[in-house]
Order: sequence, then structure tokens, then C-alpha cells
Amino acid sequence: MTDTNNIKIYCFLGLPASGKGTQVSILAQKTGAQVLGIGNLIREEIEQADLTDPFYAEMKDKYDKGIPQSDQVVFDIVKKHLNYHKNRDIIFDNFPFSTVQAKSFFDLCEELGHKPILIIVSIDPQTALNRIVHRKICSLCETVYIDSEASMCEKCGGALISRSDDTVETVEKRIKFYLPRIKEVKEIFASHDSVCDINGEGSIEEVTKLIEAALDDIK
Repeated sequence: MTDTNNIKIYCFLGLPASGKGTQVSILAQKTGAQVLGIGNLIREEIEQADLTDPFYAEMKDKYDKGIPQSDQVVFDIVKKHLNYHKNRDIIFDNFPFSTVQAKSFFDLCEELGHKPILIIVSIDPQTALNRIVHRKICSLCETVYIDSEASMCEKCGGALISRSDDTVETVEKRIKFYLPRIKEVKEIFASHDSVCDINGEGSIEEVTKLIEAALDDIK
């Protein structure tokens, strides 16, 4: 029987192009944790739903328009998956993303006997902007390339493409939306002494080492 007191719950936040996704993958490989990306969970929920139901029809409409789901919708999905994966370590990617979500999440984790840890991969907004407008993404495996002249992916041979929404104007709007939300969630976790704020400006290896050291300190 698994000792639920030893289950680890990690939450990752960061600006677009912070390298957060890469660090999520590295920590998952190291710990064997189940990665739960909120965007993926919402998409799966919609794909399995009866879209004649007004509730799910509204969810799909928001998803298609890029409008964030309500805090309650997000939390209900998270609660379902947290219970489903209750016997293993979990990494939430891009959650919680508001004060309401963070407070509700802490209450739920407390009921389950867990103390979630927030890992923020912090980069300067200008770094995020520079990385995004100069990045290409593999059309097949979604590997990200920054400042690369290549046209094909080294891993799978897929074509490298630039996303249509990776424009300066769009990225600046995304950054302005992210910054206050990351700040308010950080404050909630800080009140529980459960934040690792990591400098994400270095290499992948350097950032990984910083995360490992911070997690050792917070245990």
C-alpha cells in the first residue's frame, strides 16, 4: 500500500518560453511523476463530453476562442485527476493560475494530506519575447528550436514552423496576462513556505540544478 504522506505534488508556472515545459519533463523523468497539463486536461474533457449539454458546449466555445475556463471548471477537473492519480507523484503544468484556484487547491491537498510545491521558472519579459519571436517548433514532435537556421527537426525529421501567433504584439499581451497571475499564486504558496523561485535565464542543465537544489532545501 502506498504511503500517501510521501506523495509529492509539484506545480510549475512561468512566462511563455521560460523553459518550464522542458523542466517539467526532466523532473517527471527523474521522479516518475504523472504530468497533468491543464490545457490537455480541458481538451480531453471536451473530447469526451456530450456537446449537446450547454455546460460542455460553453466549455468548447471558450476553448475554441482561447478564453480561460472559469476557476470552478478548472478546479473540478484538477480534483478529479488528483484523486485518480492519488497514489503517485504529480506535476501540474501551468496550474494553479489564480488566487481562487491556489486557495482551493491548497484546501484540497490539505484534506488529502499533501503539501504542494510551486516551482516558478522566472525569466525577464524581454527574454521571453526574444525567445518566442525567434523560435521554431517541429510540426511532428513539437521540439522547440531557438535561433536556429534549420528547416527540419534533428529528432524526427519533421518540418520546423513558426507559430502564427508568435508575433511581438501577441506575445506582449500574453506576458502582461501572465505576470500578475504568477505573482498572486506565488503569494499564496509563499504563505505556506512552499515556493521555489528559479532563475530560468541559464542553460537547461543550470536551471535543472537550481530546481534540484531548491527542492532539497524545501523538503
